[in-house]
Amino acid sequence: MIARIASPLHHAVTLALAAMLLGHALPQASAVVLFALPVGWLVGSFAEYTIHRFLMHGRTPAAREHARHHARPDAEQIDLRSWCAPFFFWACAWLIVVAVTASPPAAGVVVAGGCLQYSWFRFFHRVLHAPWRPRWLDGAAAFHARHHAHPRSNFGVSARFWDRVFGTWRGSGA
Repeated sequence: MIARIASPLHHAVTLALAAMLLGHALPQASAVVLFALPVGWLVGSFAEYTIHRFLMHGRTPAAREHARHHARPDAEQIDLRSWCAPFFFWACAWLIVVAVTASPPAAGVVVAGGCLQYSWFRFFHRVLHAPWRPRWLDGAAAFHARHHAHPRSNFGVSARFWDRVFGTWRGSGA
């Protein structure tokens, strides 16, 4: 029951954070947005892949929580660690980008891109497990179902190309 409230709230807070960061950066560096937002999205997709592969399927406390999802993929699940961890990750990412670029607005836009990617990933993942998903997502759902059947492959949920890059892609015939 708590997940039914916590999950939409998490989406709302994530999207509000992205809007706030973009709103703060736009007046100061509108040209930066064209470059930094896609960079943030790409970095976010890479984080999705690496966190899923190494933390959710490693020997970590997060892996034990993630095992619940593999046992009941249709159930909405979000624990306190999963709720808070992305915000910690984005704060660290902001600090790193500021250290590299000396530009808080650029860092904000990169983090906004990551927030938007993460929100898309959460929505996309939920839809892949829903019985009512659109037919055009059948290929993505099959790819993700192979991950549930073979948990050492297909870690990218919303960005499958990282599995190709790192050799963890498992096709339908494999």
